[in-house]
Amino acid sequence: MERIAALYRRLGLTPRFRSPPLDPAGLSAHLRSTGWREAYESLVTCGPILPLARADAAVEFLAAPDAAWLEVIGTADYQSAARHAEKQQVVALFTIPASWLILRVEGVAAAAMAATCDGECCGIFDLAVRPEFRRRGLEQRLIGAAGNWAAAKGAWQCFAQVAASNTASRQLQAGMGLMDLYCYRYFLAA
Repeated sequence: MERIAALYRRLGLTPRFRSPPLDPAGLSAHLRSTGWREAYESLVTCGPILPLARADAAVEFLAAPDAAWLEVIGTADYQSAARHAEKQQVVALFTIPASWLILRVEGVAAAAMAATCDGECCGIFDLAVRPEFRRRGLEQRLIGAAGNWAAAKGAWQCFAQVAASNTASRQLQAGMGLMDLYCYRYFLAA
C-alpha cells in the first residue's frame, strides 16, 4: 500500500484506498493504525438499463472532461480543485469506453456526469446539476442518455456509485429502479 501511495503522491494525487466488503479481515483496522483516515462511505446501486435508456439530442458526449463539464461538476459539494485535476489525469488510464456528458439548457451547461461501459455494465459517476437547474428531471435525462449510449455497446445493466449521505441522489436512483447492492468506505492517507 505504501508503494502505491508513493506513486499517487508522485503523480500529485491524494492516496485513496477503497475498502469494499470483500476486504480481508483486519484490513480496515490496519489502515487506521497506519495513519489512514476514514473519509466517507459510498453505496453501489444497480438495476436494468433498458427501462432507463433514452436518446437525448441535447446531451453532448465528450472524449474527456472539458472546462464546461468541470464547471458543472464543481457545483457539487464534494468537488475541489484537486479532484478536478484527478478527473483530468484519469482519462489516460481508462481501458474501457468512457464518456463525459453535458446537458445544456438554453445554451447553458446545466448538468453533467461521466459514464463507462464495461461489457454488460454501464457505470454512471459524478452526476451534478447546477443549483438553478435542479428539480427539472435533468438527472434522469443524463442517466437515460448514458444508458442509451452503453446499450448500443452491449450493456444491459447500470450501476452507480453514490455517497451514502447523498439522500437526494439515492432517492433519484431508487425511483429509476436502481437498488442498493453494497457499500464501501474510502480511506485517505495522512
